[in-house]
Amino acid sequence: MFSYNYLCVFTLFKKEVYRFLKVGIQTVVGPAISSLLFLAVFTLALGRSVNQINNINLSEFTAPGLIMMTMLQNSFANLLFTPLRMRYCFI
Repeated sequence: MFSYNYLCVFTLFKKEVYRFLKVGIQTVVGPAISSLLFLAVFTLALGRSVNQINNINLSEFTAPGLIMMTMLQNSFANLLFTPLRMRYCFI
């Protein structure tokens, strides 16, 4: 029914993996530091007034949401980066 050009798919996959490995620090470490900063700000700002939410510590309550936020932001950014790079020829 559908005919795919597997060479093109493999080439795009290889190119994206190479780009990920080349800028791995920006892709992994940067968002991790960003999430830790969010967690620090939320804990310092709300720590005195809100100690627990449903018997769960504030940092334990907000950490999964921050992790998901970071993952979604990175997946969206990586998804859009390839077509834009191919279209406007920037690396």
